[in-house]
Amino acid sequence: MPSTRVLAAALGLSRGTVTLAYEQLIAEGFFQAERGAGTRVASDLTLPDKSPNDRLRDSAIPPLSARAQRYARAAGQISPMPAVPFAVSVPAGDTLPDDIWRRIGNRIRARGPGAPSGYGEPAGAPELREAIAEYVRKSRSVRCHAGQVIITSGTQQG
Repeated sequence: MPSTRVLAAALGLSRGTVTLAYEQLIAEGFFQAERGAGTRVASDLTLPDKSPNDRLRDSAIPPLSARAQRYARAAGQISPMPAVPFAVSVPAGDTLPDDIWRRIGNRIRARGPGAPSGYGEPAGAPELREAIAEYVRKSRSVRCHAGQVIITSGTQQG
């Protein structure tokens, strides 16, 4: 497999995203990783060698199923939303100038309590840690509790 840096650059993704995908595939047994030797497809997943004729026949791309064709058509019809004020999931850009937004925010913050002062719990917000532990228990059948979960601010800190 290519390195996470090479694959991230080729796909236009952050390296953290690619690293997380690799770690998930390793955890699920699809990849094997050895320090200094790189990452490869797990040996028990590889198929036995085939003759050149078999490989040529298998290399033909099968047609999409009817369901996949419907999804492909739907994906072709999706376009980015125009920049309009307060559109969901669309950066404000020129429709909401930063200086005006900052002044309004400062005025509101001056009237009420400020952001929490001091440091929070070093392992992360207890509510978030409990939610993650509950999710992992349900989705991965992992026995854990919030005290075993640590929240970091990114892959480097992790």
